[in-house]
Amino acid sequence: MSFRYPFSKLHASKKSAVPKTLEREFEREIRKIEQLEENTKKIQKDAQKCIEAQAAQSKCEGQMLLNLQSSSLYRDDEKLREVVDQWMQSARKLELLVEELNATSQKAVVEPMRKFGTVFPSLQLAVKKRDQSLQEFSKCQEKVDKYVKRERTAQNAVKLETVSKLFGRSNNDQAVTVT
Repeated sequence: MSFRYPFSKLHASKKSAVPKTLEREFEREIRKIEQLEENTKKIQKDAQKCIEAQAAQSKCEGQMLLNLQSSSLYRDDEKLREVVDQWMQSARKLELLVEELNATSQKAVVEPMRKFGTVFPSLQLAVKKRDQSLQEFSKCQEKVDKYVKRERTAQNAVKLETVSKLFGRSNNDQAVTVT
């Protein structure tokens, strides 16, 4: 035998315009969107850091080779000169490839992520608008319920009709917002 709390109806939560399962699903989707936004920013930032690091590495290698070429060892040792010259040729080819890779990375990763990131502010605005609509809907619902419970006088009937019309408009807005 289960025990029922006799005053549970007094402590029951207010009737929501959206079912709890739908609200939980919506909150889950919002969390996914927030995670997607964070990941988008992280990918963009990491790709930019990678591009900068590759450019800096290529520049340092070039500087190191210039320093080797200006040394007296380079001028004196024939074998070292051959190795450094081959390294210089390889470094030039590598530098061109790194520049190409950086340009491709910029076009294929950084710019699309930046463009994709512009979607999130409008999504946040839409969520805020939805919340405002839900609050407005709840207020209208409460007013209708209040006037339905009141005594049936002419004045209350007019108020009920007015609030019902307002609730009808809010209800239509809510139906559009929820779907």
